[in-house]
Amino acid sequence: MQPTYDIRPLQLRLLDVMVAIDDMCRRHHLRYYMVAGTLLGAVRHKGFIPWDDDMDIAMPREDYEKLIAHADEWLPAPLQLKCGALNADYPFTLGKIVDTSTTLVERRKLRYLGGICVDIFPLDNMVAPGFARRRHNLRYTLCRRLLFFRCRDPRKHKSFWRRLPTLLVTKLYSIQALQRKADAAQTEFNGRPTPFIVDHDFHGERGIYPAEVFSEVTLLNFEGHQFMAPAGYDAYLRHTYGDNYMQLPPEEQRVWHRYRYLNLNQPYSEYTGEY
Repeated sequence: MQPTYDIRPLQLRLLDVMVAIDDMCRRHHLRYYMVAGTLLGAVRHKGFIPWDDDMDIAMPREDYEKLIAHADEWLPAPLQLKCGALNADYPFTLGKIVDTSTTLVERRKLRYLGGICVDIFPLDNMVAPGFARRRHNLRYTLCRRLLFFRCRDPRKHKSFWRRLPTLLVTKLYSIQALQRKADAAQTEFNGRPTPFIVDHDFHGERGIYPAEVFSEVTLLNFEGHQFMAPAGYDAYLRHTYGDNYMQLPPEEQRVWHRYRYLNLNQPYSEYTGEY
């Protein structure tokens, strides 16, 4: 099944956002890394994976917090940073640099509207395998799930039993309280040296890497631009996608996000449809 929107124009607009992010980070000495499918695309395709329709970067927590503090003055229009610390109704545990001149409905059930974006995942310290790590993964997963239910629109479910979790969590927690809990879970081991780094993009063990993977920055070609990547990108990609990550997957595994609605020419502030 093919996507209902043309991926290449979306990719090129995302590339414009990424070029602006890279320029901002270089000017203000912020470190970032291409991660996930964006890093895989840089290594395997020298750009976007042909069927990929998003971009992902990660930032050390210190740089991520600097970005939150200065985003309004550092980001050029029409870009804005959205995250739990800045937006009261924000449903995710990561940040997004959003092109406000576009409209994107990511998930039908979430009461959230924005534009196309580059996702930004903070990198935090992680301890060695054992009870503390397992407890951390459970704690973070619970916070993330509660936040999802809290931000979901119960009217999108006809069944009372499918609405019930959202109704219960809404009674118990505010979105801001759940964002604080999620941040506390993510940063649990910060402030002390640890042998591992966690990227909460991939939940659980798949998102945990030896600290040396992110110890240095290298530059990789991406659609004719030089963007930052972890110097240990080979170890990252082997851990995340397997030793054969340079091979193309079967066609049935070439997935995209299936966004509910996309308009590259309409600011989401003017959108009047359902979301």
